[in-house]
Amino acid sequence: MANRDAHGSSLIEVLVATLVLVSGVLGMAQLFLVAAATNAASRDTTMAATLAAQKVEQLLSSELADEADLVEHLDARGAVVSTVSRPPPQAVYTRRWSVESLSADTVTVRVRVGRADRVGSGSMAGETRVMTISRKRS
Repeated sequence: MANRDAHGSSLIEVLVATLVLVSGVLGMAQLFLVAAATNAASRDTTMAATLAAQKVEQLLSSELADEADLVEHLDARGAVVSTVSRPPPQAVYTRRWSVESLSADTVTVRVRVGRADRVGSGSMAGETRVMTISRKRS
């Protein structure tokens, strides 16, 4: 009888080993899904921060006149596709900005960028905000 056990594994041992293997594979699959979602969110945040910084630089290099709640809708590469209030279907990001005078020669520049599909009446979900204070050029 002892010789018979040495020839192979029992069905129960094979089922237990399969269960352990399947649970490990499912755990790894879940980690890949979480990593992919985190990667996509990081890409959106990085792109939003880049688009906000570009707008701030563009505004600072121009004549800083008071402007309130202006909007641009951008595609995935950052190209402007619309400047109307509602984003068109091809818009991926929405960028809003304002320039407000603090004094005769000082202004504050505010830029907000978020996903176009998450735009609401108030703040955009997951938006990136950049604000700076600058002197007007003479």
